[in-house]
Amino acid sequence: MKINLLLRLGFSILLHKDTRFSKHYSFMFVVFSTLQVQSVCRQAKFSIKRLINSQLPRVTSQLIKEAMDTTLDQSHNVSIPVKELLQCMQNTGAKIEGSMYKRASLRYEIRALMLHIGQPSFFVTINPADIHSAIVLHFGGEKINLDEPLLSNWKTRSERAAFVANNPVAAARFFHFVVTTWLECVIGVRNVPENNEVGALGRVGAHYGTVETQGRGSLHLHILFWIIGAWTGDTLRKNLLGE
Repeated sequence: MKINLLLRLGFSILLHKDTRFSKHYSFMFVVFSTLQVQSVCRQAKFSIKRLINSQLPRVTSQLIKEAMDTTLDQSHNVSIPVKELLQCMQNTGAKIEGSMYKRASLRYEIRALMLHIGQPSFFVTINPADIHSAIVLHFGGEKINLDEPLLSNWKTRSERAAFVANNPVAAARFFHFVVTTWLECVIGVRNVPENNEVGALGRVGAHYGTVETQGRGSLHLHILFWIIGAWTGDTLRKNLLGE
């Protein structure tokens, strides 16, 4: 997998011991915005090469306004030039993190998984409490004994909340650590699906998760699990009804 050089540079700076960048109010947003612009330019270049001989040259300002007022679900009710413009926007936006087209592409991937391996067995939301954990203080550079967190510089609740708000990189590292540990130790998920072990939900055949932010900016995970040998929806219904 080819890793973007700018992305690697941004991560290395954010994880550096010098916290001036990781605590800067706008640095990470500038890096993310630059990556988005780069992605848009690359995808638009490929799309325009493919659509030079299409209906796009006939698109007018009025049609563009019509496209802006049209959602993805209403695209079948518009003219052919607008439909091609929407398709071009969708193909370009599906590669851009955080866009509505990227979210739509995630839904398509979930539907493809359901067509391939059936209905998921569990839908789980995990929301690690960062302001109540000593681990986030550790990632933020605080000198704290993780074996006895309540006895060493534990801080008050308001101080911990302010610490998390001022250390978004430490909060993100805490979230990643907790989620990966939970998946591996509790659920039994490994890097190779064939090596998955029996966990709290059974043996996982496949999983698909997305990360979102709460109102205060902390992260939480929504994840679907497909369990090997689990009942299908029809089987579960028949057993519940005693058929």
